[in-house]
Amino acid sequence: MKSSLVALIACIFVQQQTSLASTVGNDENLDFGIFEWIHSSEGGYYNPKQEFRRQDPDKLNSLIGVFAKERIEKDELLCEVPWNKIVYGGDYCGTVDVVVEAMRQGEKSEFAPYAVYLNAQRRGQLPTAWSEAGKSFLNKVLGVDSLESALNPRLGPAYATLVLDEWYVDCADHGSYVMDDLWQHGALLAHQRADDDIMIPAYDMYNHQNGKWTNAKTNWQKGEPHVTKAARTIEA
Repeated sequence: MKSSLVALIACIFVQQQTSLASTVGNDENLDFGIFEWIHSSEGGYYNPKQEFRRQDPDKLNSLIGVFAKERIEKDELLCEVPWNKIVYGGDYCGTVDVVVEAMRQGEKSEFAPYAVYLNAQRRGQLPTAWSEAGKSFLNKVLGVDSLESALNPRLGPAYATLVLDEWYVDCADHGSYVMDDLWQHGALLAHQRADDDIMIPAYDMYNHQNGKWTNAKTNWQKGEPHVTKAARTIEA
């Protein structure tokens, strides 16, 4: 069983390596219908004491996340995602294949709301997807100009511009498909959002933060629902 602590301040946060992506859409459909899609699925649940919104509704650049609108008790269920709504392709590379195919199909995909949401995400969020000039400038800032300096960067992480290259190597047996522009985008979305080798709709729209902000916990195992509960009482 996989488990982790995840972080609602009134905003619900979940600990992992991702942060909430910059969604493209209007405020009436910020979540692209994903939470209702999960909640209405057999075995799915989204606690109605939460809402997905901007921290400051009057500011378009305000943090977007899941907020508590009522008091939530410790161990109360926040979100449960059925296994058949979780994106999994057997391993990391296979999961990216499934994600990309869903993105290609868009609204016709079995993961339609999530696929549309992923398609709306801004590209170039990670340095590895920047232009060569941008990556070169970042390496200068990091003090990386040789193998030795890459192993001991001034600021780190030195591999920030090489993430996509690692995906190419790891998934080389998938053929030239991995060089496809959409596959690259899907791989980087997985790099930011995946929990091990699965991608979980709804769950990955929670903000992730550690320390005093952590107030939720998750557990899952392959073939079973992904469950997120309150790790402590959360005030609205």
